Amino acid sequence: MVLKNEDVNKLGQQIIDMIPTEWSYIYFLSEVEVGKSSISAEFYFQDAKTKEFVLSHDIPEKYSVSEDIYDSLLDELYDLVLKIYDTDLNLNGEIWDQLLMEINPKLQFKINFSYHALEGPESQVERRIFWAYDTIGLVPKDGSFGYKELQEHLAEKNKNDIDIEKNVTEPLEDKNQHSPKKKKFFGLF
Repeated sequence: MVLKNEDVNKLGQQIIDMIPTEWSYIYFLSEVEVGKSSISAEFYFQDAKTKEFVLSHDIPEKYSVSEDIYDSLLDELYDLVLKIYDTDLNLNGEIWDQLLMEINPKLQFKINFSYHALEGPESQVERRIFWAYDTIGLVPKDGSFGYKELQEHLAEKNKNDIDIEKNVTEPLEDKNQHSPKKKKFFGLF
């Protein structure tokens, strides 16, 4: 993928501009369905004072930010994601469907593109729950739909890991090292 640093920098800066408090780390997830029939974008950031991870969609309520202002900033975020998507669509035959970005306090970032993340049986909500757990260890409230889905996912994952361990006699290769399905880019704003 040919990626313009300016597009990634604008995306990162837009995410940072949406946060109304000092932060330590940011973890961003965006998904675009084929044909742009659906787009989602959200992030968790660690509040530098409380050390708590906050979901971006909770910013208006938690930090007394106008819903209109937040929605406007979110629309700008969607536009930037779609610009990166369209640029890739125009340059490559295969298009990504999931963009992940991490930003640290030094404004260094890591970005990953997945090309088949939406092909599995999980819904967008389930993927977000699993991503939040895998990324920051977030566990939904006990008894909630998200908690139940995460427990089922982890049980299935553990079952598959046990099945793999029983059937593998040679060490597994890291498939992400050589796979064209995930690309990484590091930089500074």
